[in-house]
Amino acid sequence: MLVMRFSALGDVAMTVPVVWSAARQYPDVEFIVLSRGNMAQVFSLMPDNVSFVEADFKGRHKGIIGLCRLLDELRSYRVNRVADLHGVLRSHFLRVAYALRGVRCAVIDKGRREKRYLVKSGYGKCGPLRNSLNRYEDVFSMLGFPVRTDFPGFSFTESQIRDAGVELPSGSVNIGIAPFAKHPGKAYPMEKVAMLVRELLERGDGVRVYLFGAGEEEKKVCERMEREGAGCVISLVGKYTIVQELMLMSRLDAMLTMDSANMHLAALTGVKVLTVWMATHPYAGFLGYGVDEELVIQRPLPCRPCSVFGNRPCRYGDYPCKDIPPSQVAKRIFDAVGGEEKHGVSGEQYADRQRQP
Repeated sequence: MLVMRFSALGDVAMTVPVVWSAARQYPDVEFIVLSRGNMAQVFSLMPDNVSFVEADFKGRHKGIIGLCRLLDELRSYRVNRVADLHGVLRSHFLRVAYALRGVRCAVIDKGRREKRYLVKSGYGKCGPLRNSLNRYEDVFSMLGFPVRTDFPGFSFTESQIRDAGVELPSGSVNIGIAPFAKHPGKAYPMEKVAMLVRELLERGDGVRVYLFGAGEEEKKVCERMEREGAGCVISLVGKYTIVQELMLMSRLDAMLTMDSANMHLAALTGVKVLTVWMATHPYAGFLGYGVDEELVIQRPLPCRPCSVFGNRPCRYGDYPCKDIPPSQVAKRIFDAVGGEEKHGVSGEQYADRQRQP
């Protein structure tokens, strides 16, 4: 079975629990995942009957000629089913090409009409839509392979962690923060992130903060925060592979993310994930697999969501949805890891620390 999902890293990461479950439930079926190369490492952790093929749409598979070349390269696989989990022009082209050969195909129903209504009316009048994982399951069912998603999370042995060089210090409260997102409406303001980090360090005993991100600009921001963190803030940007980051996430006490790729990656490791939602809303169906709704942090504003993907400007211009106090986020993190009484200091002690020169 050929499984197609391109697009952003987080969208592809959402397919992992469903593909993993399908591979376990149908061990005699070969699943060929066709996606962008940045997810190859993650799919290397899948069962043996899952293989990965890179779609290089900026190189040899660019344009119509490139798609024809890709089809030719896929001839070595005995494809008798096509699961289109994306539903875009490129996947349409490939799916139709297989359908003309008599191959059974199915495509995702993205629920565009419901999502437009959600944005137009607000989450209060709409209610939660189907999660994308359930929509992926529907595609497999249409092909005659109903799937019950039951993904336990990637597990790594202590020796694997040690060999990868991503061991975390024992006796510390290790908290990961991924403050960035593809669109500005989904990213927690950096001044608030800096305040949050300071509060975690000042209110917590033995707290270490690990910053996740990608790209040169995010690297500069995180390295600046690392320099200000007195050895308790560690920037991971540009230092590790995706699999190494997954290993590290799996050993954290908690992970704070936005509505972003890191939410979906962290959800694959079984770590306790807290998520901050601003311009977008979990009701659109993109909450990470297994992420506890009780650990969602957001403001109950009737104007939310601005859009499904957070790619449209705020209708009021100032994103009131971002007005979430860092102290509130810090408290939610401490609650998630056992409470301030276990890992932190009292309000009076914190006030005394603030008064000290």
